[in-house]
This record gives sequence, structure tokens and C-alpha cells, in this order.
Amino acid sequence: MNNRLARSRTLLQFAAALLLLAACGVAQIPPAAPAVYSNAELAFRYTPPAGLFDLTQSDREWIAKRAEETHSSKTLNLCLSLRSGPDDATDAWHSIGIETFPRNAINAPTDREAILKMSGWVAGPGKPVGSPKDVQVGPFHFVMSSFEVHEGKLIKRAHVYSAIIKDQVVSVPFSANSTDVLSRIEASIKTFQAIKAK
Repeated sequence: MNNRLARSRTLLQFAAALLLLAACGVAQIPPAAPAVYSNAELAFRYTPPAGLFDLTQSDREWIAKRAEETHSSKTLNLCLSLRSGPDDATDAWHSIGIETFPRNAINAPTDREAILKMSGWVAGPGKPVGSPKDVQVGPFHFVMSSFEVHEGKLIKRAHVYSAIIKDQVVSVPFSANSTDVLSRIEASIKTFQAIKAK
């Protein structure tokens, strides 16, 4: 895994600009987040909080461009990228993502170590805070890791939930400037449900 690329990509979750708005102009608003996100291959679905914008496609294009520029063949698979808006300096700003990477491509002797490594990649420039916690959601066993990024007086906090699902490490990062907002949006992890695989 290219750590530099992982750090650069994750700035999309923590940085100020929405690349889609920068490219298309503020008059073109990104589409609303899906009411429910379903992944038939990994056999799960997730219901995000209301009021978010879907930046998945534009962020995928950015990742592909960065991978080409850095000659990297290994990048995280971005399944979902949601944000509340372009101004990430407000108390209300928040973001949610779902990313995957093959378990067998992570050099780690145990699944837990692979999960923690994946969470660190997803957190990018974030510094770990506290100890990881185990969270059971239905059939899914997540490990939640906490991270912080300090930008002057602003502290961006992220809780990254990661689990092994089939042959993938699946990470769900929740990021916000406010602890109250972070608590509210990460409660949606409880909506993870198993579905029949195709």
C-alpha cells in the first residue's frame, strides 16, 4: 500500500475544499447521499444520516488521478464518500466514508493487526487517540480506532470502524469538528445489516 497516496487521499476527508465544487463551480451542487447504500458483493447495507452530499464519483476520479501521478497500483477502494458541505471549518461539518482493501494484500500476521493498519491508512494524517475498541453490530465485528488532526485551534476528530468482511478489510470513517456531531453520525454504524450476496 502506498502510504503517501493513502495520506493524500484521506485529506479529502479532513481538508477544506470539495473538489467537485472547485471543478464544476458552486452552482452545481453534488447529488444527495443515497438513502441506503448496499454492497451486493460483500453482502451488507448501510443507512447514512440525512442531509449529506455524495462525492463518491468525484473522489474516485481524484484517487485515480493521484495514483497515475504517483505511479501507484495499490489504492484503497472507495465505495462511498459523503460530506455535509464545502466548509470544513464549521462546527457542523462532517463526513462519512466506506473503503475496502483485500485482506491478503495487507502484510499483517493477524486479522486484528490488519484491521488496525487499514484504519491508520484511512485516517491518513490523523494521530491515534486512546485504545481501539471492539464493537459488535449484528454479524459484523468492528474495531473502532480514534484519531485527531489539529489545524490551528480547530480539532478534527475521526472514529474509524474497521472489520473483516469476506476477503476484504472494510473501513467506515466518521469525521467531524464537533464531538456532538461525531457521536450523532457514528451512531449510524448500527444500521449495518447483512444482506444476501449475489
